[in-house]
Amino acid sequence: MATNLAVAILVTGAGAALVWAGFTNPEDGLVAEIGRVLRGEPTTASQRGGIKGIGAEGSAAGIQQIRDAGGNISGGGGGGGAGGGGGSMPVNATGVRGRVLAEARQHLGKRYVYGAKGPGTFDCSGLVEYVYRRAAGLSIPAPSQLQALRGRSVSAAQAQPGDLVCYGRPAYHIGIYIGGGQLLHAANPRKGVLVESVNWASHYYRDVLGGSGSAVT
Repeated sequence: MATNLAVAILVTGAGAALVWAGFTNPEDGLVAEIGRVLRGEPTTASQRGGIKGIGAEGSAAGIQQIRDAGGNISGGGGGGGAGGGGGSMPVNATGVRGRVLAEARQHLGKRYVYGAKGPGTFDCSGLVEYVYRRAAGLSIPAPSQLQALRGRSVSAAQAQPGDLVCYGRPAYHIGIYIGGGQLLHAANPRKGVLVESVNWASHYYRDVLGGSGSAVT
């Protein structure tokens, strides 16, 4: 029962409510496990009939902790999502960066399915892999943890359309920066592929295309 008690204290102490039954696997990491539940992805616990669901309520700290775990929750806690299935998309890129944005936009509104790599459905890393291969001839295979190691780190001020937007170290989520503080990504099963603010969680940027559009590995 020690594992169950630890989960309850961790989650409710951060301002969230967890509905569960049974044990979670400590080796999986509690916060990561919660993030997978929020994204609708399979978890070790849920496969055993463990975690049944999670709801965010209470403090901004709780909502931010869940966002850092991978949950894309609208409202509450810093920087809610912006845009929608066809939200505003400033396209001021040329060359290969312009092609990446144009290819990415073709998939707005498609469904999120965990592990899917297109062309009909995607998860976050599957969308990145598909778009860069089609538009730039660049191989950036899933998962997001590996994709976020590609290219070179750039600051927010240096970020250009076509760069990767990464969340977490190791990365639990990834999308495509389109400029104007926005990204295009496969968010979760509820939202699918859409445009949102990059600020729904702490993030960083990776340039995989190079200043001139040449691949950076």
